[in-house]
Amino acid sequence: MEEKKFYNFIQEEVLIPILNRLVYHRELSNTARNLNLDKHRLTELKNGRRELTFYYLNILVTGGVMTVEDILSKKPMDSLTKEERTVVLRLDADPEILELIYEAKKKGLPVKELLNLTLGNR
Repeated sequence: MEEKKFYNFIQEEVLIPILNRLVYHRELSNTARNLNLDKHRLTELKNGRRELTFYYLNILVTGGVMTVEDILSKKPMDSLTKEERTVVLRLDADPEILELIYEAKKKGLPVKELLNLTLGNR
């Protein structure tokens, strides 16, 4: 439930203003085309007739319509709940780092312990 509230927050505070700017500049159709989405999906998100989900949020972030920084400018990282932090971190994951973590785990390395030692966390 907490996650759904966070998606609603992002939709109202971040996404809708961005989509309204695109409409003003007559770029909504081009943006939808670039994202391989139907223009109506973006219109539904803009008008609140479709709820924002991770599926759409991920497409919008990877497609460059919005950024994780846009979200964090409205709600800083240190104020996020665990569920909200998970959403943000999933959106901001670096594939190269994820690949390295995967390789380290595959080799049996204690990834969490190594990172905690490196960062000075205990």
